[in-house]
Amino acid sequence: MSNIEETAYEILSGDTYFTVTAASRWSKNMCRRLKERFPDDVTIVVENEDGSLFVRFPSSWFPKIRPPRKTKPMTEEQRKVIADRLAAGKAKKLPE
Repeated sequence: MSNIEETAYEILSGDTYFTVTAASRWSKNMCRRLKERFPDDVTIVVENEDGSLFVRFPSSWFPKIRPPRKTKPMTEEQRKVIADRLAAGKAKKLPE
């Protein structure tokens, strides 16, 4: 039988985590990188003999396996500067 490299997701309703069985190189590398960046959230449960990984992620990261974005607290002055910059960009794109 040929070597099949696939990635499978398993999520159960109500669980606080979902699991991934990763056999393709890109998905294994992604799982390992996320484990390095988020060691408290990502758990590599087992590395199988065939090299595939069984990994546990928080359910809030499903379906794209993306950690939540970090938001910085901003002052009202910073918000106004950003809003003005966005408004200027939109005005520049609009046809006259």
